[in-house]
Amino acid sequence: MLSSALLEAIYQAVEALPEPTVVNVAAAIKESDGYRSHILARVATPQERVAVGALLGQWEHEGRKPIAVALAAALRSAAFTRKTVEQQTSTELVWTGPTAPGVSFRRTDQALQQVIEAAERELLLVTFAAYKVPHILEALKQALERGVTVRFVAESAEESDGKVSFSAIHALADVADRLEVYIWPKAKRATDSAGRFGSLHAKCALADDRLLLVSSANLTEHALLLNMEMGLLVDSGPLPSQVYQHFRLLIVEQNLIRI
Repeated sequence: MLSSALLEAIYQAVEALPEPTVVNVAAAIKESDGYRSHILARVATPQERVAVGALLGQWEHEGRKPIAVALAAALRSAAFTRKTVEQQTSTELVWTGPTAPGVSFRRTDQALQQVIEAAERELLLVTFAAYKVPHILEALKQALERGVTVRFVAESAEESDGKVSFSAIHALADVADRLEVYIWPKAKRATDSAGRFGSLHAKCALADDRLLLVSSANLTEHALLLNMEMGLLVDSGPLPSQVYQHFRLLIVEQNLIRI
């Protein structure tokens, strides 16, 4: 059984080292039965030797348990998992605003449209503000026709004490009765010593638990077409699933409540 401290040391080593180096280090641990100088001889740079040294230090601190062959196997397994996740994950920069010669990015409205169209079971939309988005409204209608459950999380004019004057759900009035609409109640918001409280300022869109757009853009015509906005479109890997689980728990714990 590996301790949490040793697991963390393995993780840090795998993050710091190229995959071929991890393979060499694992082989050296196994061949030399954990002989430190033999292992460090397989590492090329001072920075990498620091990472491997930290791992070996934690292992030695724990009485060299598990045995060397098991530690080597754990290292190889962690490196393989990291490589597999990286190969399965695609991350793309999304941009709205001035263009530069020779540089081309997906526009924010195009990426959002892609996320909505990709949803097969569930779609999550989170925004501070929404206003005048007819093409997005049409895409949502099509998603609903496909049987997609659409959860819409937005700032509320009432709960924000006027931080927004126009509740976001009004922009989607044509389909509002078919959406699951959630707000962040004022009673659940942290306050400072002056009694001031925060805003629901996050902006993201998530198709199922696979395709995630995180952006600075609100769900407005200006943000999607005219402003300078930046975001990331993440296809597969652990992040979309983490966002899905996070918002699911916010709802379960009633930090977000349905209206």
